[in-house]
Amino acid sequence: MGNEPPDPAALIRAKEISDLLFNAITEMGDDKEKLVILCRFYMHLSPEETSGRMGVECEYARQLEKQAIASLNERLEGILSIDDVDASHYCMPDMDKVTALYRKLVFRVIPGGKS
Repeated sequence: MGNEPPDPAALIRAKEISDLLFNAITEMGDDKEKLVILCRFYMHLSPEETSGRMGVECEYARQLEKQAIASLNERLEGILSIDDVDASHYCMPDMDKVTALYRKLVFRVIPGGKS
């Protein structure tokens, strides 16, 4: 693998997945759930920083994060696969937090998935 350039098809798929996920987030009905996902996975804030930004207790922010992931899981069920997660991380290694979100979604979609 080393210094080989990424496969163009994999880059395109990674971008499609990123767009799909971002669109699902922006279309969420609950603004607090949307905000917690954006803070945690796009702004790379810790749970404590997220709760401070939102003006809520840390435990409440964590609860919102779990609810938001469950909501996204419903929207994206059957669409994401572990191959998509691995391809996205390979092509966009700077997206570790977004990859973590993909993993949380995928492991709820795929029976027997392990984190």
